[in-house]
Amino acid sequence: MSNSAFDVILSSQLDAKDIELALTELIPRGLKVDVFTTDDDLPDEVGAIWSYTSETSDPAWPCILNVIFFSDECKLGSYPDLRIAKHLSERFSMDVFLWTNTYPFMGDIDPQDPYWSLAYISQQWYLASTARMSLLMGWADEQSASINLVRPVIIPDIMK
Repeated sequence: MSNSAFDVILSSQLDAKDIELALTELIPRGLKVDVFTTDDDLPDEVGAIWSYTSETSDPAWPCILNVIFFSDECKLGSYPDLRIAKHLSERFSMDVFLWTNTYPFMGDIDPQDPYWSLAYISQQWYLASTARMSLLMGWADEQSASINLVRPVIIPDIMK
């Protein structure tokens, strides 16, 4: 059984229970989902998907959702991070972006550059640059840049 982890950054703060219900919609019936805040103690046994939310100081992107799941059990397909991000975006009418791996469909980019992201904005995927964002750099500077949408990206069918 393999597990995976990734971060989804949300343009709205969500309640842990709402996130839990949304994630439950994506996986086979009977599997458990647990969503915690960073202040919660983890139980001895967590579900097939467990995640925790944390607040940021960036008003445009106030919530980070760290997701950890057992990929074999959850049956989320080839791009589980994209599927979860898209579902949350559409379910709660918000924008999201992923701190993610680089994928071949992102185009000709340097895979060692840590500031490339995929963003799902207004129901469209974009290659995005997150360079100079205070959220990612740990700066308290209110003049820092926001996410920069570079170009639209065509994502292969994420259900496979």
